[in-house]
Amino acid sequence: TKGNFSIITGAAKSRKSFLISMFIAASLKGNFQDLFLCNGNGITIIFDTEQARYKVQQIAKRICNLSENINPSNLLVYSLRTLEPSQRIDIIGHVLSTTKNINFVAIDGIIDLEIDPILQAEQAQRIVMKLMQWNEIYNIHITCVLHYNKTVSTLLGHLGSFSHRKADAIIEVSKSKEDENISIVRPVDCREKEFLPFAFSI
Repeated sequence: TKGNFSIITGAAKSRKSFLISMFIAASLKGNFQDLFLCNGNGITIIFDTEQARYKVQQIAKRICNLSENINPSNLLVYSLRTLEPSQRIDIIGHVLSTTKNINFVAIDGIIDLEIDPILQAEQAQRIVMKLMQWNEIYNIHITCVLHYNKTVSTLLGHLGSFSHRKADAIIEVSKSKEDENISIVRPVDCREKEFLPFAFSI
């Protein structure tokens, strides 16, 4: 829902970013394969803090393919990997404040918005407060990617703890134990009615 944020989580290489791509395709097109529906119109924005610029360009092309639009005018893609954490927060804030009619926002890698929000509670709280402020001020939904701990299936550190308490939904992506080519998506914690688990492959 607009005015809230959600977290997509899971182990490394579980295809979290591909799930984000499907969500964005639905936002651009209005639906994706009749599975994901988006009633809102407007600009969709993705901020990537993890991947190199070439990889981010590949992700953008993938989103265009999924939405069946070679050059959608309502998609903005930003690669923030080479910037300092404080610069990333400032740029996201600037883009949100200067872009009209935003429909949906994805931040792939909120852990990179501070130097160490896993161990530093103040830094973690600042990220979560920023998310909630952006939600409220611009009446948008922001979905974020945050990895699981390597040893246990819980959100990472202080950032995981704070975001879990405030998020509208926590969604887990994991590889199928029977077939690693398949990813399973399930709700971990939702304020609204939970969706049924589903699977996808690429």
